[in-house]
Amino acid sequence: MTAFRNRRQGRVRLSSALPSGVPGVDLRMRGTGWYRCGTHKLSRSERAVARAATIVAVQGIAERVEHRSFPDIDRDLQERVTLALASWQRALPTIHPDLSVCARVRLHLSTAGRKQLAEYTTERRRAHIERAVLSDRAAHLRRHVLQDADTARAWWLERQGGSIGSWEQFNSIILPLVQKQDDPQSRYTRAASLFSSLIERMETDETRFQAFLNLARALVDQMNWQDLVNEPDEPPDHNSDSG
Repeated sequence: MTAFRNRRQGRVRLSSALPSGVPGVDLRMRGTGWYRCGTHKLSRSERAVARAATIVAVQGIAERVEHRSFPDIDRDLQERVTLALASWQRALPTIHPDLSVCARVRLHLSTAGRKQLAEYTTERRRAHIERAVLSDRAAHLRRHVLQDADTARAWWLERQGGSIGSWEQFNSIILPLVQKQDDPQSRYTRAASLFSSLIERMETDETRFQAFLNLARALVDQMNWQDLVNEPDEPPDHNSDSG
């Protein structure tokens, strides 16, 4: 780190790391920073502060430009950092109002950084492909498979077979997602599921269960479907048999 003999200005050698948007990958920044103080002459201690302020200011300006950038994508990063540091800027307005800084730097990746960047890029590309495949599958299910109940049943039969357990899963998980459920089988399935849920809730409530049976009998009578009611015959009265 060297400085001009002119007590109103000087320069500083810069060498630091800039964090990028890629985890574990830093850019190396090297170059020269300049500072000046107008007409105010700096003492030895003030020049030390000015050099430190130049280093901190240049680092801060570069990090604001480079914040979370991707070296393999942001190919104009060098130009943007160069433009940001090209003009004189105030470094410590509260301590030295007249102190201004500028810099000229070069950015580069180390060999290890390039290797890490290549590995990250490969993983990132693989993740993008996986998301695209999942998105295509979801779009296919939404636009075709789940368009109507018959198509959904055919798709489920091809994938899962016709076991009772698999169709129970279909009715509880897949069928509610189908857009068009106006076919007879879907309506019957929903009705059966409703009555099954009602009976499960009334298992421990004999009063409500009896009320439900009464309503069912009334409905059967109204429909004239008495053959559906299988009431057991009354047991014979053995006391009426007299020898």
